[in-house]
Amino acid sequence: MKEQLSDLFASWYYDPVKFSVDCFGEGPDDLQKELFDAVARHNRVAVRSGNGPGKSWSVAKLGLWFFFTRPYCDVITTAPTWDQVQRVIWKEIRANMAKSELLKSFVDLLPRDPTMFMIQEDGSKNDDWAMFGRSSTQKENMQGYHARHLMFIIDEASGVDDEIFEAIEGSQTEAGANKAKIVMIGNPTRTEGYFFEAFHSKSHLWKTIHFDCRLSPRVSKEWIEQKKEEYGEESPFFKVRVLGDFPLGGDDALIPLYWIEKAIRG
Repeated sequence: MKEQLSDLFASWYYDPVKFSVDCFGEGPDDLQKELFDAVARHNRVAVRSGNGPGKSWSVAKLGLWFFFTRPYCDVITTAPTWDQVQRVIWKEIRANMAKSELLKSFVDLLPRDPTMFMIQEDGSKNDDWAMFGRSSTQKENMQGYHARHLMFIIDEASGVDDEIFEAIEGSQTEAGANKAKIVMIGNPTRTEGYFFEAFHSKSHLWKTIHFDCRLSPRVSKEWIEQKKEEYGEESPFFKVRVLGDFPLGGDDALIPLYWIEKAIRG
């Protein structure tokens, strides 16, 4: 039985799609599969996306894939606010774990805190093999991670300050450590900053992916038509929320979209 489990886990190492199907009974759609394949092959992946094509669904499964296939790893998930970490990313992570009796048997998943540890043979939790949720409000939350294998998942990355990304980059300096995987995903609300530059001046350093809602089977065509009529195809809202494009108006608009969203988040 132990040998069979070992073979099963080994079969997932380069194949997050197989991991998702085997563990949760569901795989990515064609749009999401590009992201799954990219994360399996590349260390730095950036995704600009409209609303609704399953961003958090995808990164939750990819985080779990990395956690269960890389011994003594740390997976750190973050977003601009604590509420987004708890109610979006970790809601998906918990929903996935609830579907898999096999995976549940290997972990200590805390009931309220977004933290999960691998269980050792003696039944105790392994502090050196964990998955964490952290808000990106302070750069200190992204420092001090130097595991054998590291993965950072940054949701709503356009709203994350540059100093947070600098702290993440700093985590990869330890001698002998494997290069971390960094996956950042979000609506492209800002025309400046680290996330924006990953698609522009620094695009040669990233595997970039685009989720256009018009191509997603998860997004209602009626919703797309409604937003087109409400806001117009050339509006910043339509470009960001439907097309997954950076707004042409940019940060020199009278009230940039990013400012409005930051005010709403508080």
